[in-house]
Amino acid sequence: SPYWIIDKPTAGIRGLWWSHFQWMLSGYATSETSYASDVLADPITAIMSRYYWWFALSGLALPALAGWIVGGENEAIRSFLWAGCFRVFVLHHLTWSVNSIGHRFGSRVRNASDHSRNNWMLGLLLLGEGFHSYHHKYGAAAVNRPVWADLYGLLLLLLERLGAVWALRRYPD
Repeated sequence: SPYWIIDKPTAGIRGLWWSHFQWMLSGYATSETSYASDVLADPITAIMSRYYWWFALSGLALPALAGWIVGGENEAIRSFLWAGCFRVFVLHHLTWSVNSIGHRFGSRVRNASDHSRNNWMLGLLLLGEGFHSYHHKYGAAAVNRPVWADLYGLLLLLLERLGAVWALRRYPD
């Protein structure tokens, strides 16, 4: 990961915080055309990107609206805080943990040339995304290892079988 500062004496402290969140405040950006040219070419992704703030704000407003319909003003506030703000807070920190915890704690794939780790706790909480060392070993794979623990990968395999997705890249045997 470009965010893991391993060559510094403070790598254990600065590296963990940096890789969890601080890198986003640094102004560092990767080349979208280098790493995600196929994603950028997708028309649905273009719509999601163009209207990002509408989608993000509706994720806060819709729970509040549902709470107001069900229980009035107090329930609207409660729903906004719990189903809106707290949900986003937890999801962001779990996602960011892949970069921080996923490069610090856990096991590594044999012959790995980087510092990524497979963390079972993150793997289970993130439905397979916490097996980060496998991702670094073969980043193009849509289905990760171990297959039975990659619930996102299993969903993709099911969708492939149903004909909804195709040409899935798998981790080589």
